Amino acid sequence: MGADALLIVTTDRLSAFDVVLPDPIPGKGRVLNRISQFWFERTTHIRAESPHRATIETVVADA
Repeated sequence: MGADALLIVTTDRLSAFDVVLPDPIPGKGRVLNRISQFWFERTTHIRAESPHRATIETVVADA
C-alpha cells in the first residue's frame, strides 16, 4: 500500500472511554467489514476509486 492509502482495521475488541474491555464480541470485526463493504459497493458512483482488499499479513509485517 502506498502512503496515500487508508487502512481500515476492525477487530472483535470493545473499548469505551479509552479502556479496552476484557471480553471481545465474537464476529464484531467481520460484521463491521461487511457493513463497510455494503456501503463501498453502493457509493461507487460518488467515489473516484474503489477500495483495495488485502489481508493483514500482506500489509503489516508483524501480523
